[in-house]
Amino acid sequence: MIVDAILDLVLSVPIALLDALPEFNFEISENVFDGMETFFGSVAYALPVVQLLPILIISNALMLFRVAWAIVIRVKSFIPTMGA
Repeated sequence: MIVDAILDLVLSVPIALLDALPEFNFEISENVFDGMETFFGSVAYALPVVQLLPILIISNALMLFRVAWAIVIRVKSFIPTMGA
């Protein structure tokens, strides 16, 4: 009960300051994304992501395999009868 009263007293000042602030509203117009769509469309024309996606997937799979293998080796090294 005493702690709650102390916390209420300490927090009353920041809460009062936040309540005194005016409301802040903003809107994003609907045509903002048209420019982004045009930009990404032109980038996709110059950089064919669909054809490069298998390379990305294979390189990520190899990296994940190396990480998993390193974890297995590390865990195996802590087992006394398993060796190095």
